[in-house]
Amino acid sequence: MLLLAIKLGVSFVVFSGVFTFAHKKMANVEIAPWYAIPIAALVFSLLNVLLYVVATKVLNFAAMSFFTALVPLAVNGALLHLTAKLIRPLKIDGMMALMKLVVILTLSTGAIEVGMNMAV
Repeated sequence: MLLLAIKLGVSFVVFSGVFTFAHKKMANVEIAPWYAIPIAALVFSLLNVLLYVVATKVLNFAAMSFFTALVPLAVNGALLHLTAKLIRPLKIDGMMALMKLVVILTLSTGAIEVGMNMAV
């Protein structure tokens, strides 16, 4: 339980940085007002910590591990879409902005997973 709380805290900090970066540097990603950034990061962190492992395992099994490299992108894309539906101030216009943000979130998720596995 403690490890889950630590992972949630680390994810919140990392994803807050990712959403802040996306808001400031990516033209088609808008999070307004500014105080919605930590709310979006918290919702994405909760979804990521609670659903990511289960969803990747289910999709890998369903795809018979043929698309192992693409499954994390698909899962993070679905979680980002769900976050955007739950948090109205998060607006992503265009497929390229969505794909860039999904790639950044997937790399961040991978870094969190590696860091958490090394810490244990």
